[in-house]
Amino acid sequence: MKTTLIGKIIQVAQARGVNQKALAVRAGLPEETVSRAKKRGSAHWAVVEALANAAGVTIGLVSGVPVGRPADQPPGSFRERYHWLAW
Repeated sequence: MKTTLIGKIIQVAQARGVNQKALAVRAGLPEETVSRAKKRGSAHWAVVEALANAAGVTIGLVSGVPVGRPADQPPGSFRERYHWLAW
């Protein structure tokens, strides 16, 4: 199974002793929102940001050529061109 940004945030929170319910409370979100985001593997940016802040995680964007593709070869799919976005 592919790890998502939401999944990683939840993993970090759990490693710090914060369960999913407590994370939702800290983020000021309904528990169902966190559960849905985890299940889908995606969420609105405001949800991702709230969860990251509640978990003590900093999210950054990195630009550049996707790994494994020569610089002179244009990227293919939307996902490849924007690999740094939260999926």
